[in-house]
Amino acid sequence: MYEKFCLDSLKGRRLQKNGSLIKPSTLKNYFAVLENLKKFEIFTKKTWLFNSSFKASKSSFQIEKRHYKNFYLKFTSFLYGRGCTDNYVGLQLKNLKSFFLYLNKNCGFFMGDFYLDFYTHSEEIPVTVLSQEQLKFMIQNEEFEKQLSKHLKKSKDIFVVGCCIGLRFSDLIKLNPSNLEFMNGINYIVNISQKTNTCTRIKLPSYVFEIFQKYSKKQATLLPPISLNQFNKNLKKITELAGWTYILEKKRSIRGQKQECLTSLGKSYRFCD
Repeated sequence: MYEKFCLDSLKGRRLQKNGSLIKPSTLKNYFAVLENLKKFEIFTKKTWLFNSSFKASKSSFQIEKRHYKNFYLKFTSFLYGRGCTDNYVGLQLKNLKSFFLYLNKNCGFFMGDFYLDFYTHSEEIPVTVLSQEQLKFMIQNEEFEKQLSKHLKKSKDIFVVGCCIGLRFSDLIKLNPSNLEFMNGINYIVNISQKTNTCTRIKLPSYVFEIFQKYSKKQATLLPPISLNQFNKNLKKITELAGWTYILEKKRSIRGQKQECLTSLGKSYRFCD
């Protein structure tokens, strides 16, 4: 049934409350839950079944409630045991709640509302930012740019544009000449966010417009194509070459407690990491 939930969401048979299609990023999260559920059943050596025609009585209520609680405790312990953070575990449970609601409202099953007790911890992730001096270095230091390979220069340009106009990567990489607007002698980017569906008009500094001109002559988009994964790898290399290697502890909340995250080598994270 969870597979059907994912496929109905993917094929447009299940929509958002406002009638629009489920977003690709949400679908990706749904399928991540599916993979975790499969691994969880292998780990527990058990097939987890839930009553699809629950009828309330004092005894059945307590039995079903204990079953949901048992699933919740074991599934969250499984995720935490794999090193998952509160925010990741919380997202998994949020999607499971959507699934049980789907069973109740879309499939004609009566599951009860025990799933509402899937409580979660969450945290606001601190944002790592560049100082004005660091951003100026990225924009203006020609000697540093000469050290970079061609593909790193492209990623640096994307990063500089992102820092200066504040769009998400998914919006940045899709910008094309139709997003440019020239008004009263000033260049603007006009964009509708893929995630929030809100329209923004952003004034462009001259150096950002020059970056757009450099790439739009060779391709249909204003910035060079690249995957988010590769862009992140390149960005870490660029900032390492810039010498921003000072320690910057990365901490995340696990079961409500802050813990330092370490690299695969067991070391503290640096700014460039």
